[in-house]
Amino acid sequence: MDRLLAPIVNVVFHTKRRGAEIGVKDRCVLIDMNAPPDTAFLPLARQIAADENVVLSDAQLLTSIAGNNGSFRSVIFEVLRLAKRTARQNDTAATAAAAVIQQAANKK
Repeated sequence: MDRLLAPIVNVVFHTKRRGAEIGVKDRCVLIDMNAPPDTAFLPLARQIAADENVVLSDAQLLTSIAGNNGSFRSVIFEVLRLAKRTARQNDTAATAAAAVIQQAANKK
């Protein structure tokens, strides 16, 4: 019987106060959390770039991070997209450079 009377703690995350139902709000404690500054995401963004084997400047990363309103998921998505796009561009440039070098070698 004691198990039935034990307190239950649920953690509910919601991005909009008005979006939560009144019954849920009535049973919850509201904790406001401000989004971290963009620079707080730099270590994560650098790691994502390193995992994709690309070098991105902090300015590039901050541009990708900005405008996500502190959304962790959006930051990860945007930085990963930038890293993958940069990797593709690097591969394309490397392929083009190799072709030019090969053509130059064939002319000799």
